Amino acid sequence: MGHDILIVDDDPDIRGMMVRFLETIGEVSVAATGEEALRLIAARPPRLMLLDVVMPGMSGIEVLKAARDSTGEITIIMLTSEDDVGLAKQCLELGAAEYVTKPFNWRELKEKVKRSLKDAPRDAKLASGLPWRTVVSPDPTEAGTIEPGGSGSPK
Repeated sequence: MGHDILIVDDDPDIRGMMVRFLETIGEVSVAATGEEALRLIAARPPRLMLLDVVMPGMSGIEVLKAARDSTGEITIIMLTSEDDVGLAKQCLELGAAEYVTKPFNWRELKEKVKRSLKDAPRDAKLASGLPWRTVVSPDPTEAGTIEPGGSGSPK
């Protein structure tokens, strides 16, 4: 069986905070690049991937497309500091379940992850051509938002 959550972000601080925050709800693996993420997916597909849009080398959009082409059973939440409606629409049309802007509300992100894991298949597997569901969900931009590296960041 694959790991529950794959975090893909080039920022080591964000990866570390997300691991510490999410490891209580599932087995967490990390990748610093898109290429590394695709190797992990090929070897052991996760049920859920939290994927940064803007990364050096292979972008999150490219990873999303490649993951969609190789498997239809990974739920993907896109993460970005870009508050761009067009980019959000593109991600959702390509198969992302959600689009969340940074800095994010940690409590709301954890709830999205729990909800996504509940809905995700138990055993993600390579299965080209399966339909992906698209769920449009508004991004939380309310009080309680924690900026990565800020004084209120999870430790």
